[in-house]
Amino acid sequence: MSKTEIDEVKTEINEVKTEIDEVKTYESFDDMNLKKPLLRGIYSYGFEKPSTIQQKAIIPLSQGNDLIAQSQSGTGKTGTFVIGSLQKVDATKDTTQILILAPTRELATQIFDVMTSISKYIENIRINLSIGGVKGKQFNRWEEKKNDHVVIGTPGRVLDNIKRRKININNLSVFIFTGYICDPDKYSWSVFGLYTVSTSKSGY
Repeated sequence: MSKTEIDEVKTEINEVKTEIDEVKTYESFDDMNLKKPLLRGIYSYGFEKPSTIQQKAIIPLSQGNDLIAQSQSGTGKTGTFVIGSLQKVDATKDTTQILILAPTRELATQIFDVMTSISKYIENIRINLSIGGVKGKQFNRWEEKKNDHVVIGTPGRVLDNIKRRKININNLSVFIFTGYICDPDKYSWSVFGLYTVSTSKSGY
């Protein structure tokens, strides 16, 4: 990614930050009209009151709006897109609806843990971690010919699993990139490859 492209992204972020100041603010999770199992999971996880970014960004995300959200570490960004995504997902459908990409295995695993904890009261939801260097029962479900509702992973491994037809992205409703503004060049080729695959006619 060139310096010009990075500057354009930063400009767009600043424009969106200005717009988000005008977005409706929700002072509590109860005011957001979230699904009851999700709301139960939020409080069970330990959240009591939404942070500033959560007050403004959860609902726009859950409504399917394009969103660029930026805030300091520890202000609730992960909780924001986890809750917004879970509000939108339909666990009665056998389709992958949420794809979340992180630049490192550690961050992807952290998001997976938060997502699993907050979604624990949502019946039949399937969440999978797609990262390199990990083997375990979370991958065995691919042999059952069922699609995970949520896939969280790193770009290279996710792209590989899409090409191997282990992940079907034909029915995505939420596509999240997190952590990429820190080092866009390092992950540009994997992200570009994933974008190319996701916009092809076959979806693979």
